[in-house]
Amino acid sequence: MKKLAYAAGLVSIINTTLVSASTIDPALLLGTWHCSFESNSPEQSLVGTSVDTYAADGTSHSDSKLSLQIHSIGLDVAYEITLKSRWQIIGQDRIEETVVAVPTFLTSNPALEQMISLKDELLNGETESANIIELTANTAIFRTGTEGQSQQDVRCTR
Repeated sequence: MKKLAYAAGLVSIINTTLVSASTIDPALLLGTWHCSFESNSPEQSLVGTSVDTYAADGTSHSDSKLSLQIHSIGLDVAYEITLKSRWQIIGQDRIEETVVAVPTFLTSNPALEQMISLKDELLNGETESANIIELTANTAIFRTGTEGQSQQDVRCTR
């Protein structure tokens, strides 16, 4: 499934999985997914892709690429991030993930990273969650955020 879209302030990371019925079968989540999302506003654009692998022991691994443009200041920055996380299905249609390690963190703008510190943000111990909108053997759609806030759909395929 997908995780990555931390557009908090300047960048936010998203994690997700998916659902289509009233109860999620966690077994459908297991394996490797190719995910993507795109978020555009007058202020900024954020595009992300990832390859996410979910294991039966509740661990996950994500190799992600993010591209952020802040239009007002003409800033373009790219990130390559590897995340190791713990995941679980909560209730009938939510996935929660907690980042436990960031083995790879590369940015095209190290000076900006010192000001924003996205890597520290990823390791702050908070659990991110997403609604599972659809989950089948070959398709997953996760919705991050909450109503009234910015929501983002992460679409994944096998």
